[in-house]
Amino acid sequence: MKYYVMFDVGGTQIKAGILNEFGELYKDQIYSYPSRATESKEIIFSNFKEIIMELEETIEDEAYVISGIGMAFPGPFDYEKGISKIRGLDKYDAIYNLRIEDEICSIYPKLKNCPFRFLHDVEGFALGICNGLSLSSEVKLMHLCIGTGAGSAFTRGKKVLKQAEYGMPQNGWIYDAPFKDGRIDDYISVRGLEALAVQYCKKSMDGAELFLLAESNNEAAKEAFLEFGKNIEDAIREYLIKFQPDGLIFAGQISKSFSYFGKALEEYCRKLNIKIYLEVNTSKKIIEGLYTAF
Repeated sequence: MKYYVMFDVGGTQIKAGILNEFGELYKDQIYSYPSRATESKEIIFSNFKEIIMELEETIEDEAYVISGIGMAFPGPFDYEKGISKIRGLDKYDAIYNLRIEDEICSIYPKLKNCPFRFLHDVEGFALGICNGLSLSSEVKLMHLCIGTGAGSAFTRGKKVLKQAEYGMPQNGWIYDAPFKDGRIDDYISVRGLEALAVQYCKKSMDGAELFLLAESNNEAAKEAFLEFGKNIEDAIREYLIKFQPDGLIFAGQISKSFSYFGKALEEYCRKLNIKIYLEVNTSKKIIEGLYTAF
């Protein structure tokens, strides 16, 4: 049987899994590995090779064939050629401007005839969502992945929209749009929520800690989440009005806290007949979305 090794490549962690020839997650298992993103190119590519070899060992099929390697990377990246353009972000500097397929095949020659495909991580997520649903070609969705930044994608049917149309920005990326005293990325992100934690709770903490504080009925933590939700609503309101999506998809760990920040946004979306959906398992959807590239 044919199998595909898929990577969700992050700055600190790599999530990886195997899909069978039907696009199903093998053993329903996703594995986590350190990214080693700040080390030399030799170590980074050796890490990719070792992950592939480890995943191969999990296949209980003596006649298995690796028919593709899929990799989802954050930008900047040349996805068509498989060349990283990431530099100056304290991750993957050592592989800047290198063709990833060539580098991996040079140390793992058995993959030389194996196709490699590359996608933007949020595009992979959006494709994973859309291909897991029965959608007509007219259904429009806005996807928002809140992590180190505000990752976004816009889809119609099962296609990711890239051109500036239906009121969406070029490539569907909202992160760089002006917002308040900076960009959307500065507010709709992990660091944006952490800044609100400092403002309201007078101490630095991550989203998980803030969530636990809110769960303990801490009013300051709840206020921080409420302002975070208001920022999200203000930042994406223009896109919701112009694009008029049928649904808004929230992705990532932050979606676990939606009950604390999403009430006002949910009410606003209800007025526009936009349904909100939450997806915690971002990496699984990215890995499933990579299958569409083959």
